[in-house]
Amino acid sequence: MWQDLKNIYHLFVAVLANVWYGFPSRKLIIIGVTGTDGKTTTVNAIFHILKTAGLDVSMISTTGAVINGKDYDVGFHVTTPSSWAIQKFLKQAIIGKSSSRLSHVANDARQPLNDNHDLNSSSLNERQSLKFNNNSDVKTGSAFSSFASEKSPVAFKSNRYMVLELTSHALHQYRDWGINYKIGVLTNITNEHLDYHKTYESYLEAKSKLLKRAKIAIINRDDRSYALLSSKFKVQSSKLLTYGLKNKADFSIEDLPLGLNLAEFNKYNLLAAISTCKLLGVEDEDIRKGAKSFIPPLGRLQTVYHKDFDVMIDFAHTPNAFEQLFPSIKSSVKGKIIHVFGSAGERDSKKRPQMGKISSEYADVVILTAEDPRSESIDEINKQIISGIKKDIRIFRYAEFNSASQKILKPFGLAQGGQVQDDNERKYLIEIPDRQEAINVAIKMAKKGDLVLLTGKAHEKSMNYGKGEIAWSEHESVKNALKINGLR
Repeated sequence: MWQDLKNIYHLFVAVLANVWYGFPSRKLIIIGVTGTDGKTTTVNAIFHILKTAGLDVSMISTTGAVINGKDYDVGFHVTTPSSWAIQKFLKQAIIGKSSSRLSHVANDARQPLNDNHDLNSSSLNERQSLKFNNNSDVKTGSAFSSFASEKSPVAFKSNRYMVLELTSHALHQYRDWGINYKIGVLTNITNEHLDYHKTYESYLEAKSKLLKRAKIAIINRDDRSYALLSSKFKVQSSKLLTYGLKNKADFSIEDLPLGLNLAEFNKYNLLAAISTCKLLGVEDEDIRKGAKSFIPPLGRLQTVYHKDFDVMIDFAHTPNAFEQLFPSIKSSVKGKIIHVFGSAGERDSKKRPQMGKISSEYADVVILTAEDPRSESIDEINKQIISGIKKDIRIFRYAEFNSASQKILKPFGLAQGGQVQDDNERKYLIEIPDRQEAINVAIKMAKKGDLVLLTGKAHEKSMNYGKGEIAWSEHESVKNALKINGLR
């Protein structure tokens, strides 16, 4: 009830912001992307492909905003900024530099798929060589004709694109009110933010707002949210298109360029981006170039040290992200996996045992540490994570670890003294509240063939211990740990 009252205020602010900046979204081709995991990578992939095609594109995402080629910070722990910030960015995208084009891109391919563009579904299929499965249960022809023929308040005078990453909070709180979405993309929906939405269905309903408002909705056919979205929340089948790797979908694995070595979850992210760009009329050759040259954003499956052992940074902070991440890296690790992570305070606590369970199943050493605990006790957060961990793992608190460190480090080739019987096969969990120290210990443990995996912070520039934000960099912390351990 209280949140509903607050949302009335948020709506008023969003309306005011639209009026103040002159409803800038009406003069842009806007693509909205939402989902539990993969939003940021998908947004960046769409942005990169459109940019590769020579189109004038801006974006707003977790890693920051890029408006007319200039980078902007969106704030600490922010994915979708306030309605005032969004509208300001949209206005800047309109009044910025003139649209630039690559000379080799054909003029007709650059025509905006605006509401005055006279294309029927068959001609669009022919011109852009879209690949569809004939047995799909989605009405693709109706979707295309609807997308091409509906009337917009303002005719587009230039091709200017904006790719916007949207959280469920932003959608529920009307931060994006007034934005005209040409395409809405959904990556996946798993249990997350239940501290705010309370139930999975409510969370799904918030996400579905983007799909209902967009002229075309693109959703993951393989995700469990598909059935509910296409039935319970009544996303119109006439504007619904799907992508997937397993089930029959409008865009499938055949649409991915050959020769890409991707983890499965990144195949989904890239396929969502490719599907979007095909619908926007980008030529296949430009899509291939963009897809093959795309580099995931900072802190996404990023190897930051690669010598005797590897150090990888990833933003995974949900059970689903863990379930996708570990299988994708496990087979390539010859030695042990040392996993450093925690869980954000004052956020969904129900996910913590699941994260602990998944980590302990794949990692040889789990190091629990701070990850924006805010006002919550790190010890209490760790207890909740540990509650989901299987029982045959040996657990040490930091003080106990210090006293037993020689015994623990022996299997990792770093302790002195006699042989420790059977400990080579033992799994450990160590609680080290200080994240820098946790990373120091993880790197000290690592030997040839091992992987030190740091999840949860990635690109973020601050840490919150309950008294405001303090500077933090996962990348700099790795550098410090390597230096402390005499490594470069």
